[in-house]
Amino acid sequence: MNTTESLKDYQRVRLLAIRSLFEIIEQSSEGTVIVDRDANIVWINERYARRFGLQSAEGAIGKACESVIPGSLLREVVRTGRPILLDMQDTPRNRWWSCACRFMTTQAW
Repeated sequence: MNTTESLKDYQRVRLLAIRSLFEIIEQSSEGTVIVDRDANIVWINERYARRFGLQSAEGAIGKACESVIPGSLLREVVRTGRPILLDMQDTPRNRWWSCACRFMTTQAW
């Protein structure tokens, strides 16, 4: 299969794009977490998971955001749909940690 033909396979291209996007996020961000409409974690990068004492990101999947990130304001962001541009957090690795909480929605929810 040549390159032009493989780009016509939408599902394959979509999967490659998603994988590429998550690899970029994993490497470019100190901490990224994605939650569903119930504020349960559906994805978290490895660095962020370790910051909160987890051995791997896999251990956070499906858990309420507050159970992994104590004092998280993500539930409020999901509830209101409004971003919180600065959130100071106390983590096991650093006394204070700042983050921005943004809200994005998708029809897939």
